[in-house]
Amino acid sequence: MRNGDRCGEASDRGREGGSVPPRIPEILPAMPHRCNSGDMRLFAAILLVLGFLRWPGTEIRKRGKVLRDASSGPGLLIVEGQQYPFSLTDLWKSDQPPKAGMVVEAEFSRDGQLLAIRTVSRASQ
Repeated sequence: MRNGDRCGEASDRGREGGSVPPRIPEILPAMPHRCNSGDMRLFAAILLVLGFLRWPGTEIRKRGKVLRDASSGPGLLIVEGQQYPFSLTDLWKSDQPPKAGMVVEAEFSRDGQLLAIRTVSRASQ
């Protein structure tokens, strides 16, 4: 292995008389351990997988308001100007029944699908 073949180490290849500006590895401080292209490929693959899974969280929580309760048919929720129908059996996750005007927390998947609705305590409003 030649000098400069390890991650983070400077290389003298292509530097004749100092006319070539320093490359990024020469500017950055050397890494405290050796790494090779296999390590970097593994690291890149792990980051790619985590990016696709959007780890650590997969849901988004937003505040909304109940427009219509679900006592006589489907309820209606508004979050950021968009309306979402809901039923007590599918999405409602609180013990307290929904009422018109109630502030709630809506949980969405990353693709925008409504997953759950929970009441918000008055103290946190």
